[in-house]
Amino acid sequence: MSKELVLKCVFKRRKDHKECQCNIILPKGETSISNQFFEDYTNLVSVKLPEGITSIGNRAFYNCTDLAKVVFPEGLTNIGYDAFYGCRRLVEATFPYNLKSIEDAAFRGCIRLTKVVFPDGLTNIGTQAFKECIGLVEVTFSDNLISIGQSAFAGCHNLTKVVFPEGLTSIDGYAFYGCRSLTEVVLPKGLTSIGEGAFYGCTGLTKVVFPEGLTSIGEGAFYGCTGLTEVVFPKGLTSIGERAFYECKGLTKVVLPRKFNVCRNTFDRYTKITHMFN
Repeated sequence: MSKELVLKCVFKRRKDHKECQCNIILPKGETSISNQFFEDYTNLVSVKLPEGITSIGNRAFYNCTDLAKVVFPEGLTNIGYDAFYGCRRLVEATFPYNLKSIEDAAFRGCIRLTKVVFPDGLTNIGTQAFKECIGLVEVTFSDNLISIGQSAFAGCHNLTKVVFPEGLTSIDGYAFYGCRSLTEVVLPKGLTSIGEGAFYGCTGLTKVVFPEGLTSIGEGAFYGCTGLTEVVFPKGLTSIGERAFYECKGLTKVVLPRKFNVCRNTFDRYTKITHMFN
């Protein structure tokens, strides 16, 4: 017989701002935090989710602006879209081993989030999942991650280091748009495509290492990466989109595969290119 699950919550009282603990009992057999369960509970300070919870619904903690701490259960497998959108006091997110998916905009706008620990079981990070998390400094992805969604880390201005797993196959469009503090990107062996505008405006980027298996670089992928001075492309590369390296004003050396047809607008006409083919 299934037992009742208890959420251990701390709220801040509006009249005197003192914190008080509150236990919320879920119906028997319930294994998820339902959609919009705590939406706009702006006085929720912390919550400990009990073992037995496997999913967090869409917008479950949307705009909980005072939420600073969440303890996730080990059995959690999915976090829904907009689940923690706008939880601007949330500082750290340590995800359980069994988590498989973080859906679209799940942690968008969590501006004080400085540390994220991704579990090995995670395979998918959704569109805008951590967009505008300006407090993030370093991200290390799980070994089993396959894809990073569109604009997943866009606007994370203070992100300085990203460690990609070998199994990653694609980075979607604008995934790291405007991450101006990134200085070096070493792309993994399994990567085959870089989406449109993936690293657009990463002005601090001085080094990019492309893997041998890479076949395509999307339009505007490295547009405005003014710190780049050299790019060496792999032999298997078949396409580079328009304006992929436009406004890369520091670029002086480009090494491309032999017989590669360069799109007319791939590089800025003012870019001083001294070496074109390997």
